[in-house]
Amino acid sequence: MKYLLVIFTLLLGSHLVSAQTYNTAIGLRMGSGIGLSVKQRVGNKFTLEGIVNNRFKQDQVTATILGERHFPILFKRFNVYTGLGAHKGWYTADTTDEGGNVIEDPYGISFIGGAEVSIGRFNVSYDYKPAFNIKGGTKAFTGESSLTLRYIIVKRPTKLQKWKKDRKKRKKKKQKEKEKEGGFDWKDIFKKED
Repeated sequence: MKYLLVIFTLLLGSHLVSAQTYNTAIGLRMGSGIGLSVKQRVGNKFTLEGIVNNRFKQDQVTATILGERHFPILFKRFNVYTGLGAHKGWYTADTTDEGGNVIEDPYGISFIGGAEVSIGRFNVSYDYKPAFNIKGGTKAFTGESSLTLRYIIVKRPTKLQKWKKDRKKRKKKKQKEKEKEGGFDWKDIFKKED
């Protein structure tokens, strides 16, 4: 029973922390092809991810944009996420069906689910991304799992860093107000000169 209480407390506390430790991250995506992934935080627990992927077996390049919701697990550097977005593909060679007809470039809806961890300036994630083609493509459904290694370009400021920055701003504002008033501050008399 004691262990269940500890686990419940940790899980409850995990929802009080923010989900990402980065604002912007970019990196290499490796799975059924190779690609580039860029993640940008757009809310407390939300990111936009752009993916450009080259699928070697299908002679196809795909661009995907996804909105993702992050859920921290135990601590803010480790979280799971789900998302939804759209994709557009381009064949790099003429692709034909069994009847010899040219297959159109696909576009449709993509989903994503995965887990990620951030360590220092690096973010590693593993995900599964199913895609449903509305039009074009050789199949109506495709799915791929990928490992992505990103470098964190812009870190998310910690609460302590935010507090220090706000404190510095308040000090400057107070100093400007004092100078604007042109008044005399009695505290200046008791300050020691360097």
